[in-house]
Amino acid sequence: MGKQMDKAAKKQLKDVPENGHGMQSIPTNQIFSCGNCILMVMTLTVAVIVTAVIVRANELQALNEEKEATIDNLATETEELKQKLYKAISESKQQLKANENSIDKLNSKINVVNTDKE
Repeated sequence: MGKQMDKAAKKQLKDVPENGHGMQSIPTNQIFSCGNCILMVMTLTVAVIVTAVIVRANELQALNEEKEATIDNLATETEELKQKLYKAISESKQQLKANENSIDKLNSKINVVNTDKE
């Protein structure tokens, strides 16, 4: 007794074309079929897009950090300028008081001289 095959398997073997050597070749799925090529192209496209998004996100992060550093520097400079302004205002007020005192002393001297003249 030889191998027994069911009728469906025998029918499939009859439908398989011969390869020229008298042997039957079993058809295989092609790796580069149309559907597979489309999927490969779509996969590559998605990979390129994801890579571009990641690169752009990194660029934006670096730009954001740079701007934060600039803002911090500007805030520090602003605080220093405020302190200088307050100091200048304080000094000018003191100078104004000193000038008022000098004016008062000079006015009193003028009054004394005027009274002595009369």
